[in-house]
Amino acid sequence: MLMVRAKRPATRPLRGWAISVLHEAGAIKECEEHTWMQEATALPGNEAALRVAIDEVIPRSLAEAGVEVFPAARGPRKSGPLRALRAFRQSSRSGLPLRLLPFQESGRCGGALGRRRKAGYHKLQQLNRDDDASAVPPRPLCSIVNETALIDIFPRLYHVTDGGAWASIRTHGLLSTSALLALYGVQGPVRTGFESERRPAGMTLRSDGLPDVLVRDQSPISDRALLRCLTDGMTPREWYRILNGKVFFWTSMQRLQRLLTAKAGRDVAQLVFTVDTQSLVDTHRDRVRLSGMNTGSTIRKPLPRGPKTFLPIAEFPYDERRRTRAPSDALVELVVEGAVPDIMDHLIEVDEVGPDRRVEVWRRAPSDADTASRR
Repeated sequence: MLMVRAKRPATRPLRGWAISVLHEAGAIKECEEHTWMQEATALPGNEAALRVAIDEVIPRSLAEAGVEVFPAARGPRKSGPLRALRAFRQSSRSGLPLRLLPFQESGRCGGALGRRRKAGYHKLQQLNRDDDASAVPPRPLCSIVNETALIDIFPRLYHVTDGGAWASIRTHGLLSTSALLALYGVQGPVRTGFESERRPAGMTLRSDGLPDVLVRDQSPISDRALLRCLTDGMTPREWYRILNGKVFFWTSMQRLQRLLTAKAGRDVAQLVFTVDTQSLVDTHRDRVRLSGMNTGSTIRKPLPRGPKTFLPIAEFPYDERRRTRAPSDALVELVVEGAVPDIMDHLIEVDEVGPDRRVEVWRRAPSDADTASRR
């Protein structure tokens, strides 16, 4: 017997509905680089969007989260937005999945300041004032959204290095190849060769008063492949200098396991550093860059790379890449320019991984690691 199933009624995600309301009210406008992450400073649009949020979105969402609601009917109408917005922000920090706010200090989208009118600026500044006097100044909306998503999705980062490097790292921190060469006094043509040429094998640095350090090889890269995939006129020598000036972290356990089980490293002891993303980004935000590929490999089909491969958090198109990729492929690497000398402040644990064994080397006290959740 032929059975006919009734068509399911169309549903609309809450985020899509919110974007539609904000856009129609004039509180946000489309941005070619960040989609809907550009807000406008037009107060009428902001007022209208906030009132819709107060009347329709915020009370229902706050009630579900168990947060006290401040209805607009209580007290003067103009004070409702301020109280509701503060309650809405408190609920966002508590985990409520509604993070898109229509108000910011200025009409900027990740980059330069837009024009701001005197009256509008003071009112928006009042809306953004937090009850906590020690709160940091608000950043552009694009930065807030991207950075929050980064930390929520990738709460831990992973760094892999030689098994004998623990003593040096505890003393000097995680250093890029260029920073290591400076510390060990390598200068002249030898340093130039280290920084701008491919290393087919690992090289050991030695200096009086310092422990020996192994600089890992770059065997997954080939000059021939780089010549095909480098863009904007960049040369292989320039690309090697860029790589040697950064400290690299994997953003996912999948990428970490892939590296540990690769043929080159499966039979040797390696140290795996697990790092708190929030702590590292808060301290080194200005020097943090993101990449959507394994920049240290050109095996198989090498992806194009060049000056724009490493981008600041606010400029990295994670949402766009996520539409067609898994999280571990949408954001592959987080790097810090130069060095992370205070890596001990951001470490969660250190393990030595070797053939058929995993040994705990160091672990942060549980009381200090409560904020870092496993993913």
